[in-house]
Order: sequence, then structure tokens, then C-alpha cells
Amino acid sequence: MSMKKDKLAITSITCNRPALFSKSLSGIAETLTSNEIDSEIIACDDSLDGYVKAQNKEIVKNIRQEHKVDIKYCGNEEKERFIQALKVDAGNAKIADPLEFAFFGDKAFEFLKGPGANRNASLLACVGRRFISFDDDTDLRFFSKQKTEGSLEISTKKPDLEFAAFAGWKQIEKVTTPFTEDALGWLNKVLGAAPSEIISECQQQGRPILFEKKLDSARQENAPVKVVMAGICGGRWYSRPFGIYFADGALRKLMFRKKRDYEHTKCDPIAIMHAQRFILSSHQLLISTAFGVDAREMVPPFIPHIRNQDTIWGMLMKLCYRGSLTAHLPFAIYHDSSGKTPFQEEDFTRATADTGLMTSLIIGDMGRRINKVAPEKMLQRLGNSLISFSCLSHGEWAAYLRSLWLMHVGTTCIELEKLLEKYKGKPSFWAKDAQEFMDTIRGQALESSSYIPREFLSYWSEKEAGVRYRDLLYKYGELLVAWPLIWESAQKLNAEGRGLSGGGTQ
Repeated sequence: MSMKKDKLAITSITCNRPALFSKSLSGIAETLTSNEIDSEIIACDDSLDGYVKAQNKEIVKNIRQEHKVDIKYCGNEEKERFIQALKVDAGNAKIADPLEFAFFGDKAFEFLKGPGANRNASLLACVGRRFISFDDDTDLRFFSKQKTEGSLEISTKKPDLEFAAFAGWKQIEKVTTPFTEDALGWLNKVLGAAPSEIISECQQQGRPILFEKKLDSARQENAPVKVVMAGICGGRWYSRPFGIYFADGALRKLMFRKKRDYEHTKCDPIAIMHAQRFILSSHQLLISTAFGVDAREMVPPFIPHIRNQDTIWGMLMKLCYRGSLTAHLPFAIYHDSSGKTPFQEEDFTRATADTGLMTSLIIGDMGRRINKVAPEKMLQRLGNSLISFSCLSHGEWAAYLRSLWLMHVGTTCIELEKLLEKYKGKPSFWAKDAQEFMDTIRGQALESSSYIPREFLSYWSEKEAGVRYRDLLYKYGELLVAWPLIWESAQKLNAEGRGLSGGGTQ
């Protein structure tokens, strides 16, 4: 499995956190220098405050000079110039509004602000290339769970990722060890590699290979790995507090050993999600804190709002490239825990739909209805489906969402009931919480507004919230339809040195 010949790009995603950004960017630059990796860094800054932007530009300048690395800064001004250049180049003013939405979202949904818009800038800055993206609350410290297996697994199943949450770092330190191999080298080698290359190298290394028979077609297609994901270790990344109830792995006993620690962990966890072995999976699971993308072919845009936009993007990737595999690497990156707001008691009493979860249910259902087609057509058909869906009457729209939500509630409860049976209701404090959660989600599912994203309901009436949510999906539908043309034009601008990576501040 040889290193790819094209120059790897690295993007650093930041917004309003200069202290974290400085630490993270320094770690990236130092790693590139010490390992003599020829790569450029593109710092994508979504900050609006002028003082913060000035700080971030100064950080980029100082690190560039200190480490002698190639860093380009891409802020909102650079994005605006790119929109104008692309609009002129494409000769189609209609793509300007979708691209504006891709980069900046819509002010009407500011309460749903997430990193998706900044991720879209990183995608278009790296059109035609492979790149690795790091969030600003990571630094390049990697951990490996003790007793991680040395095998390679290739399957269609949801990847076997160990999830655990603890009351503090001491417990994490007891179950992990520093990953001393070249983690960046792993990401670089695997990203864009053909499965046959990976299998061949693992065989040479003597790694056991677990291969699912139903993936024979994937072996024949031998499509390059489009996405690579590292695990995550530290501050929580999940927005719903109920995940702890579903823990089912080797670390479960440590999580649920003491009720006092368990109660603390529920609200303010130090968490780890980690592949127990090197996994190639056709499943859509993605956490985008530290991940690589092979953007030599078109990849879909992120929805610019919603916290768990990476889940939705992972679904779109699998719809566009059904034969491709995602690599889950056997190590986790450090994730800063400062500034993570603990869950409150009321968070455990609200089991209705949130925007990210409901949107993923809609996209998943619509995607299943579309036959395998070229990625460009897939995005356009899915985009048109979202547009048509947004134009339904309130009654039709509500009935569809209700059916999706009830199926989700049923599936969730079945999964938890299986765990209660597997562990014979032990420990009792976990079993009590799990049962209360099932009672809550079932009871609230009967409410007329349970399936309308609660973030919208906190601002508007039930009917108006529905209208506003449909507006968001309509705009994302327009972006999906326009994206192939945006991508093609961005590739041309990048090649001419007028793209985001060429026109940004040096």
C-alpha cells in the first residue's frame, strides 16, 4: 500500500476559538515538519467577529513562519470572492444563492449554527485532491485502546466501535495507551487506496483478515476508499444524552461499576469511540472530528446547519458511492473537553425529535427509494425529492414525518430491550434509566408535535415550525441540485489558482 503521489491537503476548521485553533494548528504544523510530510494546510475560519478573525490570521502567520509550512487562510471574505468568481466562471447566476447557502447558511436558522458551512469551504478548496480535516478542538495526540486487535475486518455491518464514557480522564488513561505509530501516515496511506492494496499489505504484515462473503462485489469493484475516520477521545461529541444507555462492549463493566460515577458520567462525560481493529465498512457511520476525504471525484455538500451534519453527509456519501468502503482506523484523536456544557436534567426528559435526527431519517428514507445512479444524478434526484417534499401540504408532510418517527422509536426500543435482556437488567441503576427512557420516548411519540424538530418548536408554533423546517430542507435540496455544477466550476478555478486554496490570504 504505497503512499499516494498527489500532494495531500490538510484543512483546519475553526470558528470563534482562537486559543484552541492556535494549539491545534501548531500541532498539525509540527507533525508535518517532524515527519517531513509535503503538505499544505488550509485554515477555514467561520468566525464573524473582526477581532477574532484578526487573531486567527496572526496565528496562521506566526505558525507559518515558525514551522516553515505552507498555510493558507480562508475566511468569509475569501469565500465571498470565490462566490463571485464562480458565478462569473459558471455563467449561471442561479448557483450563487445555493453556494451562498453552502458557505454561510441562512440567518433564519442561525439557532442551528453548525460546522457544515465551513466544511463545505474545505471541500471546495480541495476539489480534485485528497485531504484530511481536523477540527480546532483536536490536537494531534492519538490514543489506542488497550488490547486493540491487529486484524483487518471488511464488512457491511455497522462497524464494531467501542464506545465508553467515564467521569474523568483517569479512567480513560486506564484503558488507553498513546498511539506511537505515525497516525497521519496511516490516514494518508489508506485514503484513496484500493481495498486490494490494503488487503495485500495486511497479508504481508501477517494480519488476520475477516471478510464477509456478501462483499464479493466490493472486492470485484475495488473502488478506492473514499472516507477515512479516526476515533475520538475526550470531550463528548454527541448532542443527545441517551447514548450511554446503549453501551455494549468490553468497557461496559468499567462504565457501570459505581452508581456515583455513572450519574456523573451521564451529565458530564469524558468519552471514547474507537475501532477495535482496522475496519473497512460499507456502513455510513461517520464522525467528522478527524477524517479524510478522497475528493478526486465529486463528493456531496454538508448541510450548513445542524450539529450532526456529518451523519447526514456520511449517508449521502454511501448513496453516491455505494460500492466504496469507509476505513475506521484503530486509534482515537484527542478531543478537548473544555467548554462542553454538561447535560441538564431536562435533557433526559425530552425524547422527541431534534433537527439532525429527523433530517437523517428523511434523507435515509428518500435515498432508499432511488436506484443506483451516477453521483451527480443521485444528488439531483435527492435534491428534487427534498424540494417536492417541502411543497407538501402541512397534513401530508406531518403524516410522513410521524410515520418515520414512530418507526425510529420502535427500532430504538427494540435495541434497548435486547440489551436489558442480554445483561439481565444489571446494574439496576442503568436498567431503571433505560426503562424510564423507553417509557418517555414511547409516551412522547403519541404527542402531535413529537416528530417536529424541537429546536424549531422552541421558536414557533407547531404549524409555523413545520413551515420553517421545510424551508431549511428546501434550501438544502436546491444546494444538492446545484452542487455538480458548483463542483465542476470550483475544480476549474482551483486549477487556475483562483479557488479558495489559491486565492486565500498567504
